[in-house]
Amino acid sequence: MAKYEFEQVISESVMVTLPTGDQLHMKRLRVASDSSYATPVFMLHGVVEDGRIFYSPRGGGLAYFLAQQGFDVFVVDLRGKGSSWPSLNRGKPSKGKDDETEPSDAAYGAYEVVTQDLPALINEMRMLTGGLPWIWVTHGWGGVLATAHMARYPERATGILGVVHFASRRTVKVNSFRKRVLLDWWWNRWGQWLVRYKGYLPARFWGYGVSDEAAGIHQDMITWSSQAEWVDQNDGFDYRSAVLLMSEKPASLYFASVTDSGFADKDDIRDFMKHHGEHDGRLVLLGKALGNRRDYNAVEMLVHEDAQEDHFPLMLSWMMEVGGEVM
Repeated sequence: MAKYEFEQVISESVMVTLPTGDQLHMKRLRVASDSSYATPVFMLHGVVEDGRIFYSPRGGGLAYFLAQQGFDVFVVDLRGKGSSWPSLNRGKPSKGKDDETEPSDAAYGAYEVVTQDLPALINEMRMLTGGLPWIWVTHGWGGVLATAHMARYPERATGILGVVHFASRRTVKVNSFRKRVLLDWWWNRWGQWLVRYKGYLPARFWGYGVSDEAAGIHQDMITWSSQAEWVDQNDGFDYRSAVLLMSEKPASLYFASVTDSGFADKDDIRDFMKHHGEHDGRLVLLGKALGNRRDYNAVEMLVHEDAQEDHFPLMLSWMMEVGGEVM
């Protein structure tokens, strides 16, 4: 049961301006304007998504669940997504706010997210919260980007109490029908043709997601998910080796589905755990056969109303276990 009512949650928008002129949006949810000791929670979406994967306007979703428990929640919209400005379009560089006709640079990829977007967003969150230790929550490909960021900047991991990954996996080895249709054919083949034609992936038009995707992110995901090596295409940084060499690794909680063999397969997510080397990692499988209310797919494990009674409380207990504090 929530500690606070939905009406008590304060919602505000925080805009972070990049040197490119792009403005990144964070939705902040909390129950008191003075949340000086509540643990910040930083939520990062995956591909063809934006921050709405974590909340609904009516107060549903994981972000509101955690805010109503007393956490200070920050939900990110990456470049060109959600309420970030400007919107994504063909790969032209943004000139900033003075030229509202220029779209966000659709050619940007994981390198820019890891080295530009995430540092700017995290720095802003830490400034607003007085540098309190925080918890990172990711979905899908957001987990790969989060891990890449920690690998490149291991000193930043010291301020992280824990990381929660929902359906996050880098390599995709499962060979199911769902995977062959949605990943091998749609994402890898048809998607590449669309990117060449449009300059970005028009995922919304094809009903593949709620947000279009940058060409660079699309290509990085294809490359990183199909190769054993995990190397940045921009500067050759070896993320896999860097993760293993990290001296301090946050405790991590991984959620997988026993039925979604395309986007949340337990074996793929177990492999992602192994990418981190030795660390305090726990894998939670979701499915009716294991006592859950339903067979969750990768999206439903965040957005379905049953999740608030099913596995969100388990996550909450884990967050308090690793040191989370609430209002």
